Amino acid sequence: MKKVDEVIFKALCWICSGLMFSMMILICVQVFFRYVLSASIPWSEELGRYIFIWMSFLGVVAVYYKGSHVAFDILPNKLTGVYKKGLNLLIIALTVILAAAILMSGIRMVGIGTLQRSPALSLPMHMVFMVLPASGALMLYFSLRKLYLTIFNKDLK
Repeated sequence: MKKVDEVIFKALCWICSGLMFSMMILICVQVFFRYVLSASIPWSEELGRYIFIWMSFLGVVAVYYKGSHVAFDILPNKLTGVYKKGLNLLIIALTVILAAAILMSGIRMVGIGTLQRSPALSLPMHMVFMVLPASGALMLYFSLRKLYLTIFNKDLK
């Protein structure tokens, strides 16, 4: 299973890197057009926003997998033994609930998005909303796996 996790993680990193590079190029082109050519690309801000949304949601999953997210660790560092494990289980259980909520609401948003189009790009909004169930499912997978490993005292990595 660790190999599957690493493949998913590397794919997420490549996707996020590609999205970040695309957004950087798009914003640089927009700045060039606006300040050098005194013209504006009407759809660039909208596309940049959608790229940023995708990059953020997929990046959160990658960061969660590596345990690199921002966290207050004062309490976990003070606890030991069963109390520390209990707190970790509580945090992971809450993450499972959050991931399931993102997955379920994301599925509903994709359904709603089939009826809508974006204003500037005329892009079907379900393409933008698709990141919600995708990131929710990946986060649910990683958090359930982390929950299992924590319960049975297995190595998390």
